Amino acid sequence: MSSNPEGGLSKRKQNRLTLKTALAAATLAFASPAPANAQATQENHTTVRSIDTEGQDKDLHRTLNAARQVIQREKEESQVHRRLFGDREFLRQIDKSIADAENSLSSKEYLRGLEKIEQYGGDIRNFIVSTSPEIIKDGQKIDGLLTRIPKELRDNVLLLSPDLKDDPGYSYARPELSDTARILAENHIRLGIGEIHEILDFKNKSPSFVSDFTSIIASSHGKIHPRLLMGSVRGGVLTAEDVSNEKIRSGLSKLVEGGLQLYQVVPDQSDESARQDMLRKLGDPSFIEAYLGLSRLGYRPDHRTFRDMPLETVMSPNFLKNAQLLRQAGAVDSSPENLVTPLKLDGLEVITKTIPPNKLYDGMLLYFIKKIGDDPEAWTAVRNFYMRYPNDDVAQKSIQALDLHHLKSESFLAILNTILQTNKARDPFGNRFDAERAFIKQETGKDRFEITRSLENYLGVTQDPSIDPLVAKILEREEGIAYLSPVLRMNELHDESAVRRLEVIRPFNARTIFEVMRRAGADAYLSTFRFLYNGNGFTGREAQNSFLVKVRTEHGTLSTFFQTLRPDHKTFGTFLELLSQNGILDAFLSDVGSADEQQSMLREFLFNASSGISNTQALTLSDLLNTTKAEPIRAFVFGELRTIQGKQQLSQKDKSPKVAGLLIADYFQGKQNVPEWALPSVQEYRKFFPEIRELSEDKVFRKEGEIKRNVQVHFFYDDRAPGKPESTWDGHASFRNFITSLGGSVTWDKDGTIQRITVNQGYDVKDEGDYVVIRQADSRTKREVVMYAIKPDRTDETVAKVGGQLLKEKQAPMATLRGHSFHAGKMIGVLTPDVVMVNLGSCGGAKNISDVLAKAPEAQVMATRGVGTMLVNDVVIPSINRDLLRNGNVNWGSFSVQMTVEMDRRGGLAKERWPSYQPPDKNKTAHLIAALKALEK
Repeated sequence: MSSNPEGGLSKRKQNRLTLKTALAAATLAFASPAPANAQATQENHTTVRSIDTEGQDKDLHRTLNAARQVIQREKEESQVHRRLFGDREFLRQIDKSIADAENSLSSKEYLRGLEKIEQYGGDIRNFIVSTSPEIIKDGQKIDGLLTRIPKELRDNVLLLSPDLKDDPGYSYARPELSDTARILAENHIRLGIGEIHEILDFKNKSPSFVSDFTSIIASSHGKIHPRLLMGSVRGGVLTAEDVSNEKIRSGLSKLVEGGLQLYQVVPDQSDESARQDMLRKLGDPSFIEAYLGLSRLGYRPDHRTFRDMPLETVMSPNFLKNAQLLRQAGAVDSSPENLVTPLKLDGLEVITKTIPPNKLYDGMLLYFIKKIGDDPEAWTAVRNFYMRYPNDDVAQKSIQALDLHHLKSESFLAILNTILQTNKARDPFGNRFDAERAFIKQETGKDRFEITRSLENYLGVTQDPSIDPLVAKILEREEGIAYLSPVLRMNELHDESAVRRLEVIRPFNARTIFEVMRRAGADAYLSTFRFLYNGNGFTGREAQNSFLVKVRTEHGTLSTFFQTLRPDHKTFGTFLELLSQNGILDAFLSDVGSADEQQSMLREFLFNASSGISNTQALTLSDLLNTTKAEPIRAFVFGELRTIQGKQQLSQKDKSPKVAGLLIADYFQGKQNVPEWALPSVQEYRKFFPEIRELSEDKVFRKEGEIKRNVQVHFFYDDRAPGKPESTWDGHASFRNFITSLGGSVTWDKDGTIQRITVNQGYDVKDEGDYVVIRQADSRTKREVVMYAIKPDRTDETVAKVGGQLLKEKQAPMATLRGHSFHAGKMIGVLTPDVVMVNLGSCGGAKNISDVLAKAPEAQVMATRGVGTMLVNDVVIPSINRDLLRNGNVNWGSFSVQMTVEMDRRGGLAKERWPSYQPPDKNKTAHLIAALKALEK
């Protein structure tokens, strides 16, 4: 016999199997049964046998099984959190709590403690992971802590982990506490005691809060969880006064009854303007009725539709009529930004009536309607085309592929009409492309590629005031290619004379050459960039073609040039970084003039101590401090940083004083002689710069049976284009070199479609259509590297879709980009938080590090500060994999030494460009970005 929770005596069976306990156990059994293949740990199997053989009662065995089911469910939920959230510290804490609870299942005291919690009406699901096992094992302490709660209160609340603390953070004797708990329980609402304290606090602001709160829950018929509603009020998205507003309560209940979840209507956090917009919608019965009409028409409205759909759109007289028209055309699950225009548009039926049901072209129609808005001239052209081609699917899709400026050019539409009637392509974008090419030829006398592959031609056409505006609009899409063309031409002339290389930029003024340098960035060879800037030391007559000479000829000084140009901080900072990467930063500063003139320019165009420091400016300043040999400039920067440190924060969000301290610590980190004034910053901020020594086995391998497997995704992009010779297909060339580095070969047809891939006997290759799977194993270490390499003959859309799926489904910890730097953003966009190593083999990969860490916060990044090359990449990648297979990790210090020796042996461009590669341990940019992010938390 044992003492029961109320101090009396009863049989153990009666003690432990109250109705509440039985219901809780049944809920566990039906809500989350353990999977059939779930395996407990060996010690837990031993525990089960021990309990059985020692003849323990069935309740203890039942508690064990229930606890194991809870732990299994927590494991499954933690995997969901792992995929959705990047907060690794939070996940580590969860994993540890789950492991501690699982290990405690071998303790009978722990199981009896769980039973004790149930005796007091607690649900063990609320305690297993959130409460220390040591507390649960102490039955006497549980008795003492829970008997302090009045029984009339305990019977009407959820017991939670804080109730097993000596100081739960709230009182059990507050006036009205027990009465409020009873009222809530009578309305089938059970909350934690701390939450009921909050309800009483809100009642002080709005006397009817308790009844209003229960009214919302009741009117939703259980679809609004009271704890979620409390979270919205606690977070201030809904105030106590909002809950007491009858119209808002009614609107919220109707929306939830109509199929929306509470979190879709009321976000976790919201700015005040968005909150007021939400309240206006919730309080407008007409809006609620019209919005719910979407559901009756067969749409599945979600939180984006509710939050982003303007009130005036829903209140438009065309709203439901157009919604039905779009529904009939197949637009059911469309995003709100594409619905806003068509839902209030007059005359929509003219467009939709010619489209067979469910024949929307990947949502193109809705995007098209959004693009052209309510321009009457454009809609007239659209209606004419739809009436001309009422049953022609390809023609209709070709019309949808147009932009507003296409539709307002009669000349272009006439050409497109001819193409649709004669040599129409199956691809609507192909029809648009053919029409654009013919239109440009008609208007300029030049071929489209003749224009965009020559900056001189491009500027001549786009800056001609007499040219049709549509020509400039079409060519704008390839502006980057045009500005890159002089750089690529100068690169091609790498082995030619300075005279020939400088002749390439003779037609351009200083401002244009500045744009060429800024846009080309790291795609320019070292010598090319220097030729662009100052002639690379050449003193002949052709050196007058360089940026510096033209600045002096056209503007007098660099200071005057930048005063005229007035670049923003980001543009000027990027230019300084490019000068640094090409080893001429100090030359530029000297060209500016005296130390005072240099400082004046930096203060005006880079950063000013009176206005703080952005993260982008911080990266440039770090590069400047670590690169310049001009001590006066370094002293100036440090002086500005110390000034910022001494200032008060402009606002709570202003981190400038801390960023300044971080930059000082970053520069002096690891240095022997640290000046006294810098010591406090180094000591305070050194914690933000943890040393990176290796890519560890536990991060990049996972155990699968007897094998430890490392998974990598390699992104190759298609650089083909109509008219481009095969020698310029960089994606194909990189892919071929990659396969060659594995001892294999690649063949493709005249159009560039991959035909056959082979590798040597040390690898296994399998063609999966959009990608190939290459496996390399070491039987001695029982490790395997699996590389998923996406073929370079696929579209960008396919690479994004396939690459994103591979990273998620295979949970790949490593990703590599091959090819031009302008592809970097495409790969980075699909990175997942699970990625722990990113190799940016493209030119100037260092400039993409911030974006990488935003997607994969714990990633180690290898990147280039200058020009990347397959001559280096195809040595680096196999070498990393060799270390992974042999050692299970990569020691970056040893790796860098090995690569330096190997590149020296190879010589040529490999030796020249290896120094621009930054392994993770030397990647100061990545370290600083990570530190800046940590500073924001």
